[in-house]
Amino acid sequence: SKIGGGGFGEIYEAIDLQNHNERVAMKVESSKATKQVLKMEVAVLRRLQGY
Repeated sequence: SKIGGGGFGEIYEAIDLQNHNERVAMKVESSKATKQVLKMEVAVLRRLQGY
């Protein structure tokens, strides 16, 4: 089910079937998002996770 969204994509609640049916958030990116924006988003998420 949809739990949020923004200018570059939508966020959905999903089930990870490969990880013991763990509940996860999944982002579906819009085709409007540029590679640079997506790379920056990945970098921010990694820092938030402690990588």
